[in-house]
Amino acid sequence: MVGRWQCNPRNGAVWRITFSRDHTAVFSLPHDDSVDANKRDAKFDRSFKATWWIDGDQLVYADADQPTKEKAKIKLSEFKTATPFGSDPNAYLERM
Repeated sequence: MVGRWQCNPRNGAVWRITFSRDHTAVFSLPHDDSVDANKRDAKFDRSFKATWWIDGDQLVYADADQPTKEKAKIKLSEFKTATPFGSDPNAYLERM
């Protein structure tokens, strides 16, 4: 889990997520539309910070600035290189 991941969710927005050993995570979006988000050196800007933990077979995270906001969950099995993410077979979650 610890490390940098890139996620292309169903809505098409590319996210980079960095999970740290201290159970914090930083979610970032591409700097602008001209960025090729698939390049490792692409510039991303921080969008929000979260805390994360493991609950059974899922990684759960909560926005650090809005802890009462609904928690999001990702199945641990989806943390593999270039595997389908969620219910969209064209989306992916991969280690960067």
